[in-house]
Amino acid sequence: MASRGKKNETTFRIPVVALLRSNWQFDADRQVFTSGKRRVFSPWTSLPADSQIVSMVPRLAQVPKSRLTAAERRLARYVHIVLPYTVSPEQILGVVQAWPSVSEAHVGPRPALPGTATPSPSASAAAPTPTGPAPVVLSISIPNRRK
Repeated sequence: MASRGKKNETTFRIPVVALLRSNWQFDADRQVFTSGKRRVFSPWTSLPADSQIVSMVPRLAQVPKSRLTAAERRLARYVHIVLPYTVSPEQILGVVQAWPSVSEAHVGPRPALPGTATPSPSASAAAPTPTGPAPVVLSISIPNRRK
């Protein structure tokens, strides 16, 4: 992992985690939210530049809903809104909660590496310096167990 700044210092970008309404999904190719009623919502006018929206489990988003269990369908509805370092997730949380595609949203967990102090919410709300470490985005992958 490339890093800038102090040696062994790592900073994580804390996402806003959103659960989409049951009839909405995120179209990663078009970068918009779509509903079963053919409604389309583009969130990009309300997000800062260099933001990203990613499915919490991209593999589940590619599987037809009819082949997923109820728990998998719910998990497939989660997305992460990853913001630039200069914007704290608390600043944008209210905006995300007001989107028509979102059922609920909250600030994601604040990870800490072993042997380090748990970061406080107030410490991470401050914008990092330009000489800070490179961004790290965490994601999980679940193997396709159905054929």
